[in-house]
Amino acid sequence: MDKVSASIMMRGYKCMARPKAILFDLDNTLYDFTATWTQATYPLVQELIETHHKEEIPVPELWGIFERINRVIFSHVDHGHLPGRLGRQLRWELLGAVLNIPIDPHEMNSRHLDAMMFCIPFEEASLVIPTLARSYPLGIVTNGPEDLLNRRLKAIGLDSYFPDQCRISAERAGFFKPHPEIFQKALTALGVDPQDALYIGDSWEYDVLGAYNADIPCLWFNPHHHPCPAPQMVLQEIHNLSDLLHSHWIPLP
Repeated sequence: MDKVSASIMMRGYKCMARPKAILFDLDNTLYDFTATWTQATYPLVQELIETHHKEEIPVPELWGIFERINRVIFSHVDHGHLPGRLGRQLRWELLGAVLNIPIDPHEMNSRHLDAMMFCIPFEEASLVIPTLARSYPLGIVTNGPEDLLNRRLKAIGLDSYFPDQCRISAERAGFFKPHPEIFQKALTALGVDPQDALYIGDSWEYDVLGAYNADIPCLWFNPHHHPCPAPQMVLQEIHNLSDLLHSHWIPLP
């Protein structure tokens, strides 16, 4: 027996004939958050340069600065050190400070959030999620805020497949992934034990490690073919959402 199979069997996953519920991450799992972010944000950064006559700063350079600001702020948000709503405004304040221009962070944040609602979906999600929903209860576990979770699910046309009580945000749970408690909140909402659920997400740090620590079997959604740090921690690595319809871990009628 190889190490992967041995690890799976030790955790009892080999005995799981059929999951009783399936949990999903949201951003970069059910829709392309990265592409949506670029589509929504880059024009606003470009507009600031043009409006305030800062053409001496190349747009790609300022874009890189804003990306770094955002990463720093949301590393604090994701670890529960800063409220997400404050972080979303603070990034625009800091960008204004870099440019030495007045920015209304409330207005910029509002415009940015509206632009982020034009989500770029993974086309396969519109087939895969309805198919799975006919056979399994579905839930969401996300580090994103409650209001945006609901708006984004609606924007990608999948809100009807995830009951409200099974949409678990870090804001609702009081914990951020990879803390196991946020996963436990989802299990409780679905009424299943960890070994009877299945979790699917793209982030190794937040999704795979979180599910593993919560004792939930996990499929790693890895569309960009990143090297797998520890194959024994996942049941299967998938590169397209449609792979879920052919996985022996998810029996379908």
